[in-house]
Amino acid sequence: MNEIERVPRTWFCTLTLDPQWQHKVFMEELVRKTQRGWLDADFDDAEKEFLLRCQGGLKLVTKFWKNVRTPKKGEEPIQLRYLLVAERHISGLPHYHALVHEEAGNVTYRRLASRWTRYGFFHGKLVDNKLKAARYLTKYVAKSNLCRVRASERYGLQFEELSEIASVEQVLDWLGNSPSL
Repeated sequence: MNEIERVPRTWFCTLTLDPQWQHKVFMEELVRKTQRGWLDADFDDAEKEFLLRCQGGLKLVTKFWKNVRTPKKGEEPIQLRYLLVAERHISGLPHYHALVHEEAGNVTYRRLASRWTRYGFFHGKLVDNKLKAARYLTKYVAKSNLCRVRASERYGLQFEELSEIASVEQVLDWLGNSPSL
């Protein structure tokens, strides 16, 4: 709730990869793992396959956020933070839910959707009920031990706390030595 309360607008977004991108990122991760000495038997169940697909998909999602932050001609610069949850769909493939908080500038639906559509389906809407949005995202976290959570750098830190942090060690201290986000 902290992030939602301190920004002017928050978006709730769902990102789904097209089947060809799902396959591409899975195969890339599989190749990376086998090159590092993992065996085919290490990927023989649905949970491990889902985690591999998430790893590859999250790399695309990171590119997406960088792309959204970088203004194209005629767009205003923006600053945003996000909290992202990768969820397993009924099909077994991951898709992603995110809260996107505008810190500076206005993020538009067009900007978000145009940067994702090359990868698949995008749905986004402005949050009108902040408590409901936070509950909706935490529902995905609590739903399964297979979900994966990612957040933008320093997500959840107050501005005052950011100015006091001078090193990575202090960030880890603040997090309780648990850099699991």
